[in-house]
Amino acid sequence: MSNLIEKLKQSESGIVLYSLTPPAQNISSEKLSDLNRRRTGRISTIEVDGLSIYDVQEEKERNREKRTYQYKPALDPIKYGESLNNHSDLPQIIYLASGKYREEELNSIFLNNPDKLFILVGSPSKNTAVQTSLNRALEISNVHDNPIGAVFMGERHKNGKSEVERMLSKIDRGVDFFISQCIYNGSLYEKLLSDYKEESKLLDYPLKPLILTFSPIGNRNSLEFLKWLGIEIPRDFILNLPESDDFLDYSVQYLEETGKRLIDYAIHKNIPIGINFESVIGRRAEVLASLKLAENLIDYFFNNSTRYLKSGVSALSRR
Repeated sequence: MSNLIEKLKQSESGIVLYSLTPPAQNISSEKLSDLNRRRTGRISTIEVDGLSIYDVQEEKERNREKRTYQYKPALDPIKYGESLNNHSDLPQIIYLASGKYREEELNSIFLNNPDKLFILVGSPSKNTAVQTSLNRALEISNVHDNPIGAVFMGERHKNGKSEVERMLSKIDRGVDFFISQCIYNGSLYEKLLSDYKEESKLLDYPLKPLILTFSPIGNRNSLEFLKWLGIEIPRDFILNLPESDDFLDYSVQYLEETGKRLIDYAIHKNIPIGINFESVIGRRAEVLASLKLAENLIDYFFNNSTRYLKSGVSALSRR
């Protein structure tokens, strides 16, 4: 854990994570153990600094359209993380949806888990009723000594809206690193990275690590779910979609090209970034595809570490 904490504190490039969604609340202990064994066994085939664990919300206010996949209440992310400890010693970063918790609950979580890392997430919509706002949750998190993370989205950085302003405001409230939602539209994130660097320099803010998330999809149902989540899918991705079993391979190839482009862009702009991988739906084929993508992008990241030296950023090293 200390290695990941130090990397985040020092705003290092090259942090690698893999994200997991807790299973349904009603899963049996035997099935949970088997699931964790399979998940951690697969993840052990790639080199990662830690796991991030989602705090699942229904998010029905996010979109008026019907969800592609039915919402099912999931295990508490902290408890799910504890169940993973029997199978993996990787550090964990726990998502907390601030609106789900009362202020005293959040305070208790931070005080009772001094060794854990957290990412605080706001409500999916302005119309969502919350018990604690994200800003208040960030204030409460100041009792916690470890780095605190928050989410950033390229989709919110357009049409006159500035995601960078949100990010700098969160840094003022103690945020030490950021992690994106799934990325498909690389152009949105290029623009965000550029403006983040420019505004941070102009206003004399330290550059915090930005961790970019990639999740391959294997069919149109998964594609529609990403859209429902608010992830912008580029027109060229949709126009070139194959109508066959090549769908998943095409997604991996597209994300690999997008990931390399953003890595190169961050190198050029001297911005500390990391990479995160997941399978939004959790199907076996998509999980394996996410691991293939991770292997390729991790190799690209570290094989090009000399370019970071030329750009003035600390060289990356294998763990």
